[in-house]
Amino acid sequence: MWWSAIELGALDARHAHALGLHLLALEPAARHGRFGHTLGDEAVLDWVRRLPWAQQRWWGAWTRGEPLLIGALQLAPAGTAGWELGLSVAAPARGRGLGTALLAAAAQHLPLRTAEGLVCVQGHPAVRRMAHRLGWSVSADAAGWRLRPPAGGWGDAGSLLQKE
Repeated sequence: MWWSAIELGALDARHAHALGLHLLALEPAARHGRFGHTLGDEAVLDWVRRLPWAQQRWWGAWTRGEPLLIGALQLAPAGTAGWELGLSVAAPARGRGLGTALLAAAAQHLPLRTAEGLVCVQGHPAVRRMAHRLGWSVSADAAGWRLRPPAGGWGDAGSLLQKE
């Protein structure tokens, strides 16, 4: 089964090279969806080099035994707005629940209960579907789409995902 070969885990600065390769492999439309505009290769690598890893939280997905990421989720502090969400999934892995699994993993391992929620500035339609699968509410405001947990809090995301 496809899922049995997938590993999810936290990323840190040691994974910068793998993250760079993952982002470079995204087609122009996916780069635009991730960054809000299409970055060239050098701009992507520069962005990765300048990441403030200590202030952000990252999760990745890869095929067991392979060094390349097939998905990456970034949460960057957004002040009182909570956390800004960035998410990318390699084309062959899209539509299989990987993005939803990354969102659930992030929600279970962060103290997001005190935050206003997650903000998705780019507002990709897939993120809205993922949030609904997890039982989160989604609303639009000037910052983008705001994702909020169900009444039980962010930690319920994993159990909701297991029920599907």
